[in-house]
Amino acid sequence: MRAFGLILMPVWLWGQPGSSGGVAACTPCHPAIAKSYLRTGMGRAFYKVTPEVMTEDFRTNNTYNHELSERRYTMAERGGRYFQRRHQAGPGGAEINVVEKEIHYVMGSGNHSRAYLSLTPGGQLVQLPLGWYAEGGGKWRMSPGYDRPDHMDFRRKIDKECFFCHDAYPQAGSVVETTNRDLVFRGKPPLGIDCQRCHGTGERHIAAATKAQPVETVRAAILNPARLSPPQQSEVCFQCHLESTSHPLPYSVRKYGREAFTYTPGEPLSQFILHFDQAPGTGHDDKFEISHSAYRMMRSACYRGSKGTLTCITCHNPHEPSAGVEAQARYTKACRSCHARVTGEAHRAAAECVNCHMPKRRTEDAIHVVMTDHTIQRRVPPRDLLAPLKEAHDSVTGPYRGEVAPLYPSTLTGTDLLYSAVAQVTDGANLDRGIADLERLVREMKPKEGEFYLELGKAWQRKGRHDRAVEWFQEASKRGPRLTEARLQHSHSLVQLGRAREAVATLREALSVAPNDPALLNAAGIASTQIGEIAKGIEILAKAAIADPDLPETYLNLGSAYYQANRHDDAIAALRNAIRLAPNLAPAHANLGTLLSMRGDTAGARFHLEEAVKRDAQNAEAAVTLGLLLFRAGDLDRAMALYWQALYVKPKLAAAHFNLGLALARKGRGGEAKTHFEAVLAESPEDHEAHYHLGSALMSAGDLEGASAHFRKAAGSPNAGLKKAAEAAYQKAKQRRN
Repeated sequence: MRAFGLILMPVWLWGQPGSSGGVAACTPCHPAIAKSYLRTGMGRAFYKVTPEVMTEDFRTNNTYNHELSERRYTMAERGGRYFQRRHQAGPGGAEINVVEKEIHYVMGSGNHSRAYLSLTPGGQLVQLPLGWYAEGGGKWRMSPGYDRPDHMDFRRKIDKECFFCHDAYPQAGSVVETTNRDLVFRGKPPLGIDCQRCHGTGERHIAAATKAQPVETVRAAILNPARLSPPQQSEVCFQCHLESTSHPLPYSVRKYGREAFTYTPGEPLSQFILHFDQAPGTGHDDKFEISHSAYRMMRSACYRGSKGTLTCITCHNPHEPSAGVEAQARYTKACRSCHARVTGEAHRAAAECVNCHMPKRRTEDAIHVVMTDHTIQRRVPPRDLLAPLKEAHDSVTGPYRGEVAPLYPSTLTGTDLLYSAVAQVTDGANLDRGIADLERLVREMKPKEGEFYLELGKAWQRKGRHDRAVEWFQEASKRGPRLTEARLQHSHSLVQLGRAREAVATLREALSVAPNDPALLNAAGIASTQIGEIAKGIEILAKAAIADPDLPETYLNLGSAYYQANRHDDAIAALRNAIRLAPNLAPAHANLGTLLSMRGDTAGARFHLEEAVKRDAQNAEAAVTLGLLLFRAGDLDRAMALYWQALYVKPKLAAAHFNLGLALARKGRGGEAKTHFEAVLAESPEDHEAHYHLGSALMSAGDLEGASAHFRKAAGSPNAGLKKAAEAAYQKAKQRRN
């Protein structure tokens, strides 16, 4: 049984601006603006589930069959509560791998789509796989990134980068985070993007107003973006709307030492975050994604020609909905403020500009969404911009490989060059150059932030140079004692170097800081079993499963640990749980199939081994085990195909050679069988069973002397049955020789 690789995820608090009470705190003095704002997409970006807001069909048109992942989803309403359920069809059509989560929150205004979130008992928000899309009157389809066989199902946790742009700032101290940026709420999340995201905190403003201070004092106590310079105005919007791509790049790197909810409107955005893009001319210049409003606007001739004076609020009033006749009139007025003199009959007769010059277009990363392309174009591309798209994935198209270029600011200097080097390596886009630049800059500048050293270690880890990685992880830990991801990654490299005992010690240091972090516990459990402390490993992995009961890798590793402890019933239960959570988890299917085969449950073993081979053609061991079951059932051709598949992956895999030799011998192809038994003996010269079958193949070919030599070696087997058969075969060969 093989353990799954470490899943890398530690916990610390962040601080953020104090909440001013959201829109409700502003309503008494600004009732009209507050009422209008709550009708905007931002005002309705995140809200709690109630029957009043759930307008989708949860009763009749409430199912969706996702063929790519072979999973069926059902939306249900029971007693004013809403649920999403998944199941698969098992042997005989029975429902298997059933998971149901209650929907607690909705993310998305519904103008284009709605995503559904469930709050776990541990306080984490999990995105559910099925979403609702407004296109065509409304339909259920997979959430963005889920239209693939190996999607995250009910396990995609909301991280701080996602939450930052979809909701108001949570109260200080109400949230913790894990090293993979998942959020853990200690209280209820806020509801909807509120006023402070654009105006800053409002305590001083409210205090001045309630104390009847002069109007000038009241106004000076709050930020009004209208009083900012045009570039500063844009940056208020860019904090959320400037995303170059949703695919791994990264599109931004937040400054180390700045937690997610610490940006203050009006401060230079580059002090908080730096934005990046694929390099020009790499075939990505016309990409169009769901968060591209500001990104596409920046590519417009109008924006470039305005030298920064064209901003988002040139056309949009953030307090009012961006739809309807009034909004269209506002857009046209903005266009004609620069293009008052238009020529041509069509322009003179046109009532508005947007439909021709900013057409609707289907987004490439959320393929069921149609949005306005904010690149103001003289001529629309001559193709159907609304044509259906297939979801593109890096596993199919290949991840971006090339320079990661600064986007905003477009030129970086000083310590920001360190962040540029980090951007090259974070997702492996420009790894070789990035490692060289980052290592040189780190040695020259000696930054105090441990994250730079951590990223350098992870970059070497990506290259498979764990010996170089451990050096930088140690430096990261020295500079960031609470940077537990450094110790987690350090332990992973130590395991790869065969230094599991050091890994255990490193993980214990990390657990002293974050004792309930599931990733640390999972890694510590694996490392403990690798140094022979099986019972301790089981204890730690069981604690990891309690810390995060939705993490399938923990159950996979727990199954392996139980197997090593000869607790096969517990191993089977753990593996079934892993598969329930992640039906495409091939190692869990392979291990469960192997265990069931040992138990004599041939039907169950075949089902899970077939799943393992279907979902991972590189799993040579699963192919061999399935082949053995088919061989015993008389399906020699399929068994042989699986053995060949295994040998394609692992040309020296002895079990595949041995079983293929047996199948060929049974087919009367002794000469071919001989080659495979010889391959087994080349790796294991004392394999008595291989000697016996090679002897049989040689005797069938008439090589009695060679057969006798191998029968003599087989007769040295401690297995009484094999020893007796080999001695009899030797005597038979001897008689035929005489």
